Amino acid sequence: MLETPSIRQYSFMSGPFRRGTGVSSDNLSGADNQQERPGSLAWLDSIPADVGHHVAGFVDGEGSFNVPIRRIGDRGLPWRVSLSFNVSQVGPEAPSFLRQTFGVGTVRGPGYGVFYFEVTTPTALEAREFPLFERFPLRGPKANDLAVFRQIARLVQQGQHLLPNGFNRHPRIASADEPGWQAPAQR
Repeated sequence: MLETPSIRQYSFMSGPFRRGTGVSSDNLSGADNQQERPGSLAWLDSIPADVGHHVAGFVDGEGSFNVPIRRIGDRGLPWRVSLSFNVSQVGPEAPSFLRQTFGVGTVRGPGYGVFYFEVTTPTALEAREFPLFERFPLRGPKANDLAVFRQIARLVQQGQHLLPNGFNRHPRIASADEPGWQAPAQR
């Protein structure tokens, strides 16, 4: 006799890797084991493979990797280079699930039903996002976006974005996939 087939259901708010309910910090969260070092991958080992692949697929469809370059006049350079990995979704469940899975980032909802999961600190990107996507790679069109984003994140971590010549590297990397994109003129 045939058994009734079943498909495992995912709950965005539960799992063996649940880190707690706070969703407002961009700091690395400590693992359940207080002896864990910040560079440890124990947090990644605790993520079941099906959940990791689910997160990678979800980010491949809904995520974005951005490098905002803003004009500011109160610094030595006329530009500020930032990093932003984010996912937006109607309702807080999916962004909160991503926050719990990665253990870093913020979840915010501007009030019209769309919620954002965002990670903006280079250390959090290097410690959490990049290792997860190494283990559970993006397979769609965002894989190249992630590769370019990671190159830029390395330059930012090295402080290259603070040097006039280092800043010039960003537009060349960013424009590699953006036909018609032009670097902002320096003054």
